[in-house]
Amino acid sequence: MPKKFRNMLVLLIYTAFFCFVLIGAQSSALAQSLEGGRLVSLNIDGRPMPVMDVSPVIVQNRTFVPVRHVFEYVGAIVDFHAEQSRIMIVHGDNLIVMHIGQYDFLSDGRTFLMDVAPQIINDRTMVPLSFVAAAMGFEVGWDNENSIVHLTSPGHIPETPGEIPNETPNAHHYEEDLIEDYEPEGRPHEGVNFAELSTDNSAPIPSESNALTTANSITWNDERTQFTISATSRITSVEWYMHDDGRLRVDIFNARAAFAPSIHAINNDFLTNIRTGHNYIHGATVARVVFDLQAPVVYRVALSYDRRHVVVTFEPNQITDISFSPTFAYNGLESLVIQGITTPCTDIFLLSEPPRLVVDLPNSRMAFDGVLGGGVLAAGVRHGQFDGSTSRIVVDLARAVSFTVEHDHEAATVTIHLSEPTYRNIYHNAESGITSIRRPPGLDMSQIAHFDEYLLLRHILTLPGDFSEFYGYGMYWIREGPLNYIEIVTEEYSTSIILHTNRIKALIITQDEWYIHIRAVNPRETHPFIVLLDPGHGGAAPGAVHHGVRESDLVLEISLMVLDILHRDGIVKVYTTRYTDKTVANSHRAAMANDIADIFVSVHANAANSRATGTETLYAIHPAETELGFNSRDMAQIFQDNLVYALGTIDRGLVHRPGIQVLNSTQIPAVLLEIEFMDAPDGAARLACPNFRMRAAEAIVQSIYDVMVVYQPPRNY
Repeated sequence: MPKKFRNMLVLLIYTAFFCFVLIGAQSSALAQSLEGGRLVSLNIDGRPMPVMDVSPVIVQNRTFVPVRHVFEYVGAIVDFHAEQSRIMIVHGDNLIVMHIGQYDFLSDGRTFLMDVAPQIINDRTMVPLSFVAAAMGFEVGWDNENSIVHLTSPGHIPETPGEIPNETPNAHHYEEDLIEDYEPEGRPHEGVNFAELSTDNSAPIPSESNALTTANSITWNDERTQFTISATSRITSVEWYMHDDGRLRVDIFNARAAFAPSIHAINNDFLTNIRTGHNYIHGATVARVVFDLQAPVVYRVALSYDRRHVVVTFEPNQITDISFSPTFAYNGLESLVIQGITTPCTDIFLLSEPPRLVVDLPNSRMAFDGVLGGGVLAAGVRHGQFDGSTSRIVVDLARAVSFTVEHDHEAATVTIHLSEPTYRNIYHNAESGITSIRRPPGLDMSQIAHFDEYLLLRHILTLPGDFSEFYGYGMYWIREGPLNYIEIVTEEYSTSIILHTNRIKALIITQDEWYIHIRAVNPRETHPFIVLLDPGHGGAAPGAVHHGVRESDLVLEISLMVLDILHRDGIVKVYTTRYTDKTVANSHRAAMANDIADIFVSVHANAANSRATGTETLYAIHPAETELGFNSRDMAQIFQDNLVYALGTIDRGLVHRPGIQVLNSTQIPAVLLEIEFMDAPDGAARLACPNFRMRAAEAIVQSIYDVMVVYQPPRNY
């Protein structure tokens, strides 16, 4: 809903409609009710809800709560119009409209049905918690053993990595959206203590007493080195903390979080993502912003003069010293040592004509002004400021080299060791992007086995025989275009040439009389239709766990069946986000889909209250789909129809869920399949049946084929 409309609506609510405020006793006790003699409690984001003057009540197996008390507590605007029996809730850009005694309600402009209706109980307007909370993007869980209803708000960031809530039965239980407490793929800082190696140049920020504010936006400069977190009014206090694992946490106290979107992908050389959400610390409402770092930094946190903006600045690293050791005659190496205030970030690549090794140092200032000589491999070393945020060192090469990189975080240095190449008969043309491998006598391309290990970003070409004398060994660094480097490995009776890419790529391989030519391209250049299959959860995020079965294992088995059928049919190209029980960042799943696929299919199993059963398909409409002539809702209907028909399950229909990252961050048609409820005895029994799982896999395959009939993705290659 546009901000202008939302503001008009809020004004209308507060001027035209009757408003009242429930005045309840505030204490640390739990809001409680009784269900058949059992104590029922309401927790929000892991914190007990303060006592309400009307407690939650169980009606027709649904938990009803006083709408104003609960949802104003989490930042919504609530109005009840008595004459029309109308309830209006504004949360973010979503408007929810319900009526007393009516089973349908509006959310985000669409109509939904409930199995119970809002009621007046003890002179209070009571609504079924699960329906309203789900419409607002909250996750609803029921802890049957302890009789606790759990609400987890969209954007909630637990205070510590270990504070992720335990898996509980939950109608829409995803590890998505904001907190992913594991190390993202490709994060090159294993063993690095960020708290020790980063430098905090912040000054203390004094606190002052202010009213509750709302933190609602983050902006940054063109270099993505300064980030401004803005609030609607004066900020009470700010605290920040650098975690050992590279998370810089900034907490704004006495502030609600209303950021949209909740995750920003930055992906510069020291910062991957910014995640936003809210928390409750010692009873205080806190807007939290987390910077996911991938290198130690010099940083500063400050508050603007009007106390409405928190400014986080990542200051340039100072390159304080550079030295070159021409020791080739002694050990066959020449070494370039670069020192900074913190360990410098590096982007190293080779250039030809003339041959050069270039070392870019992002987010740095060149403070070294010395003169460096050369050696046997390096004719000379030049250095300077490449642009406003990047220092550059250029090593003019006297001949072809190999190199290795060594980081010393204690000394804040990076050492680049140059050596003579150990590889032979392999050449890369940077201009054409073609790698040419000389063919040994008698070797034909048909004898080479090709393994695409795309999740590891590498292609392996295995030659039958020991060709170490012909190709040598070691690494051929390229760092131009899609190739990072080529690795030559000989083991027993075979030699492998391994091409390491910077993204998932397909290979176009040709040969002539003397060479095998290889070009790495986007898979869309070689395949007319590509599916990315996503077994949900995995690794540190098992999903729902019921009857001794983890959701991540169950959906992986179904997905592997789908992969097997598609591979055997050979009709469509399919990739997957995981083959094994490994953790995959949701941002990585979405980015992978956008980069290589035409449709995205995420496989899940549902959980709720141990009674619900059936199949449902989740989707979110993307703005980019208007140009495709086919959208996620169209695709969701195809999958839903095929699954219900094949499985004989209850048709729970389509669910619009724009708050899920794998749905809202993809730019292609995307669906999330809830095959069946794994907590309900009937659903669990069906999922335990191998034939049921196979039928689910076959229905997914059929749905993919049906989508191919009505959707021809564009190709610009």
